[in-house]
This record gives sequence, C-alpha cells and structure tokens, in this order.
Amino acid sequence: MHITESRIRSFSMNEIIWACDRAFHLFNQGTVKNLPREERIEKLGDLDSFQLKMCSIWPGFYKACKMINEQSDVKTGSLAKRSAFIDFQDIKNNLSVKLDAGSLTDMRTGASGALALKYVGARPLSRIAIVGTGRVARNLAIACDKIFELENIFCTSRQKHNREAFFYEIKDRVKASLKMFPSIDQCLEGVDALLMAVPTPSPIIEDSVLDRLSFLVVIGGDSRTRQVPQKILERYPIVVDEMTQARNSGEFLWARDKGCEDLLMFSKCSNGDPLILNDYLQIKSKPSKAVIYLTGLAFHDLCVAAMIYEKITRLKEGVMSFSK
Repeated sequence: MHITESRIRSFSMNEIIWACDRAFHLFNQGTVKNLPREERIEKLGDLDSFQLKMCSIWPGFYKACKMINEQSDVKTGSLAKRSAFIDFQDIKNNLSVKLDAGSLTDMRTGASGALALKYVGARPLSRIAIVGTGRVARNLAIACDKIFELENIFCTSRQKHNREAFFYEIKDRVKASLKMFPSIDQCLEGVDALLMAVPTPSPIIEDSVLDRLSFLVVIGGDSRTRQVPQKILERYPIVVDEMTQARNSGEFLWARDKGCEDLLMFSKCSNGDPLILNDYLQIKSKPSKAVIYLTGLAFHDLCVAAMIYEKITRLKEGVMSFSK
C-alpha cells in the first residue's frame, strides 16, 4: 500500500494538530516510544548530502521509520534535492505501508510548533511573528491560526518574491490579518512570540530579541545550523522537546565547542531536574519568557501516519480513535 503526497495533502491542519496533540499525550503515558535517530552528513561537491532516519513504535500496534534524503547548501540556504518517506507497519494486522512524507513532515512540524507554544505559554497570544517563508513557516502560520485567536501574523524574509509567495499562499487559509515585512526588526513590533524556521549557519536575530516579546520558538535539530545567539540561551529558560537531540543540534554543539555549555539555561523543576516540553502538559506554573527549541519527534510521524492510515483504510479498531 502506498499513500501519496496528494492523498496526504487532503488532510486538514486540524486533523494533523489533533494527531500531534494525541502523540504528546501518548508519549507522556509511555504508550509510544522514540527510538534513537540516525544522522549522516557527507560532502557532495559544494553540497551536503544529508540523511536522517527517525523511528518510533507503539508496541503491539504500529511502528514507523522516516527516511529523509537531502542535498543542500546551508550557507546559501539553497535546497537542491529532497525526498522523504515513512515505512509504516501495522503490527497487529501484519501490513506494511509506504507514505510519502514531504507534506506530512511540513504539516506535523507546523502543528507541533504551535502546540509547543500552547503548552508552554502562560497567556493567550494575539500577535505572532515568523522568520522564514518556506514550507514549514507556512504550516506554522496556519497551525497557530487554528490554535490561537490571533489578530495578526507578521512574517519576514529577505527576498521580496518569497514574501509575496508566502502571502498569496496562505492569506485565504488564516483568519488573522497577515502582514509581510522586509526586516526582522519591523516584524517584531508588538508581537507576543517569534517563531523561526530558517536553517541558517549563524544567528540572524539580536541578543535582545526576548526583551521585546515573551516566547521564541525555534525549529532546529540540525547539527549544521545555528539560529539562536548564545546569550539568549544563557538568559532565558530553554524548553527542548528531546534533550539528546537538542544537545546534538547546532546551537548546543557550538556552546560545547566554545566551552560554555554549562551556561545554557535549560528549564528545570524545583529539585534541579531538567524539564522538557512534554512536562509542560502537566505543569500549571508557566514561564513568562522562554526559548522553545524543537528538534522533531519521531512519535509525531508515527501518530500522524497512524491517523491517516486508519482513516483511509476505515480501520474499525484503530487505536488512534480519531472521530470527526
């Protein structure tokens, strides 16, 4: 069985948000588990050949392994080639399914980023800013618009044609007023949160950015990129989705190489133990400011794939239990 991109794109953002929210809760219950990810990077001329394998399991029911193959130049931000698919196994019924995973990954990344902001945030949001205009940025905007009662979504990119493409792609898909700006500084006026989805080799935001807003959400997880300055990570609580994956990401590898890893201000509970994103589903005391650093969780791929599979096959005893 093969579930194609076009079939996956027929699913709504509300459905993807539901699946990702359920995934977070299933992980908290110990029902689904992440398996160690495997990453390999090789030089291919002027490009990086990047391969990532992310697997997760719902024991007795489902297993999913996503493979991403990419050729890109992080320094210029150019993507030459990218493919992604999920090998999905229905363990109970002994059935294997292949899902195209380009759109699935973009949508679940947007959904999980918006949910992370909801879990950690202490108050309702009315204005957000997004740096980046690519596929993930578009899905972040749509997901945040679904979850929050937003008045404004501000977005910025250096390239005018990227800003225009972003605007016309999503203007009719969000309720909030959508405004585009040529600079990050203009984009931040009066916003509650900034979401970043730009795989840059070095930071493009100022150290003082959190003086102007409450939350910074970073779609990270790549060892080659570094979006956030060290000083921000020393001044504000850092909430990561998975600690090992975060420590192998660009910002945290840079801190380790420079000998300042101990200065990173990871969020902690009263006894000093680190807090990760999933802990905030149960914590009532929320930070007034925080850096939310997301590396991508394989159990989101598992649960989104399971939801899609169960709906397409009309599985009568599906454990995702999605109803609409």
